[in-house]
Amino acid sequence: MDVLSSVQIPRVAVGEWRFSSLLLCWPAIARRLRDYDVINLHGPVPTMSDVFLLLAGARGRVPIVYTHHSALAIRGLERIYDVYNRLHRKLATRADLILTTSQHYATTEAVAGGPQARVVPWGVDIRSATGRPGHDGPLRVLFVGQMRTYKGLEWLLPAVAGRPELALTLVGDGPRRRAYEQTTARLGADNVRFLGRVPDDVLQAEYAASDVIVLPSVTQAEAFGLVVLEGMAAGCVPIVSDLPGVRDVVAGAGVVVPPRDAAALRAALLEVAADDAHREHLARLARMRAESLGWDAFVDGYEEALLEVAHRRCAAPLAAGGARRRG
Repeated sequence: MDVLSSVQIPRVAVGEWRFSSLLLCWPAIARRLRDYDVINLHGPVPTMSDVFLLLAGARGRVPIVYTHHSALAIRGLERIYDVYNRLHRKLATRADLILTTSQHYATTEAVAGGPQARVVPWGVDIRSATGRPGHDGPLRVLFVGQMRTYKGLEWLLPAVAGRPELALTLVGDGPRRRAYEQTTARLGADNVRFLGRVPDDVLQAEYAASDVIVLPSVTQAEAFGLVVLEGMAAGCVPIVSDLPGVRDVVAGAGVVVPPRDAAALRAALLEVAADDAHREHLARLARMRAESLGWDAFVDGYEEALLEVAHRRCAAPLAAGGARRRG
């Protein structure tokens, strides 16, 4: 297996906009594609996945399994991205099979006369279950992710500020971190701490020490929420925004709240903090849900998809030859 990404294809980033140089590199890439049995393309990535589908996607060439992550969305640019998402959906029909992580996107990506859209959720490491330490202090709430506007920290920080029943830990970094630290100081939220980027062992320790994993994202750029699944595997109760894909991960094992609603988010956190029995029940459901989404199931789903498409393409010339001989 070879991997081609933005490490090999230089790109320019201007704020939330990122432009790939794939088109300039295409002649050299196209010559290499003939050596492969199947290609797994991930997207949408403007100027990369769409260019690839346009230039490489067609019947009679190396088959493509396209993994669709989510619709693109940036606040204030909804109309532009609506046009882009519809265009990319049409380009995706040039693949041989579409994989998504939730039924929502399998439904939206399915086009009459186009390739099948199949659900293969992301997986998670299922570590040995350990007893969670009891405590009499505040509810330990964990956020893991990039410090970007679509992650919804503008609503999470006010939701926990001034609430001694809650203690929030933020893991991750990004262009908005300084602004969020200033917001925290302005709110006087001394129950919030920023850890920044941390090694995996520290992250796992934070999962194990937390009661809740929270994902307050506000747009469909958040398509699945792998960190939520990681927290659930550690026994954390998930509290997430009501977004396609994200709510499918929780699937009744946590709490779903409206996006951009600090009051609803605060109420959900306080409710979990106030009821130990309910919190423990949700934690057990979360662990069971995570156990059904281990990496083995994910790997089996991808192996089946890749082999199916590769074998289908290999069989096509044989079937065509047989038909000609019979004629």
